[in-house]
Amino acid sequence: METKKNILWINYLKAISIIGVYIVHSQLAYGFWNSSLNNLIHPFYVNAFFFVSGYLIFRKQLAESRINQNRKEWLSGEGKFFLKNILYRLIIPTILFSVIEFFPSHLLRGLSYDTGVFLYKTLGGGTYWFTAALVVAEILIFIMLLTRKKSIWLYFVVGVILYLTGHFIVSKDYSLLDAYPAFPWMYKQGLYAVIFLVIGGGYWCIEDMINKCMIKPLLIFLIGVYFVSLFTYSSFFHVLISTLDLNIPGILLGILATVVLIELCKLLPSMRLLNYIGQNTIGFYFMSGALPIVLSMFVHKFIHGNNVWGCIIVFVSSMFIACIAVMIMNHWLPWMFDLRMLRSKRK
Repeated sequence: METKKNILWINYLKAISIIGVYIVHSQLAYGFWNSSLNNLIHPFYVNAFFFVSGYLIFRKQLAESRINQNRKEWLSGEGKFFLKNILYRLIIPTILFSVIEFFPSHLLRGLSYDTGVFLYKTLGGGTYWFTAALVVAEILIFIMLLTRKKSIWLYFVVGVILYLTGHFIVSKDYSLLDAYPAFPWMYKQGLYAVIFLVIGGGYWCIEDMINKCMIKPLLIFLIGVYFVSLFTYSSFFHVLISTLDLNIPGILLGILATVVLIELCKLLPSMRLLNYIGQNTIGFYFMSGALPIVLSMFVHKFIHGNNVWGCIIVFVSSMFIACIAVMIMNHWLPWMFDLRMLRSKRK
């Protein structure tokens, strides 16, 4: 059963990660790049999302009441609900927000409209790489769960095989369509992401043991290991799923960063704003690309050059506007994040 404490650390972890996304995206959009800060953020800012997604999926699906069901029982109940969640909470919102963003984005950048690009960016999952990859990864987890096996080790081994498959595809520069190398639905990133989902499931299996062992001196030591690894051998660790730049040392560093962040989140006091952001990260994510770009164009008109203050303004403004927009959508347009809300509203 979920406790308030568990919900809080999950929400805090997601909130800190999406704030990291906005920091990185603001720098990219504004043209100011702080390598040290980004090296600190990159190992966890997206990988933690995949990790906690796997944690939540496996905690639910490997519970005795569900994993003991046979395949037919599971498919008619929880398995069906699992697929519906992928459709209504990931696929449809991704397509919807991709359509909304496509035309203004092309207009602002002075790009020509092309039917093939439009279909790739919307139905093909080409606009929002993270949710597209998460769709692929969760479908692969769903297929694994059809085995009805209880051991997390099976899922871990398959996850490693899928990661290696993705690595092989990337090394061969293979794509289904040369013009759209990420089609369909960022499948390469999805293959990479599975490893973090199954590791998140593994963390759930040994969470009680970790909680008993995680005394403050050990946490301080792990933080030290993280910083020493990051700033002494940074070129050794490749941690970015988004650019398909992920190696085994990078996976290990991503796990370390995520576990350390989880433990730090468990120590935080109750903070309503951070909790709210964590509960609504999907909405924040869908605006994390467009807002920094538009605001950067505006700020550049008043602040010449690419300096840290202009970048900070873009970041703070983006987070503030995203927060207001998410509040409005949650109140007036909640169906944008789940079409099933329309049906429940009618009832």
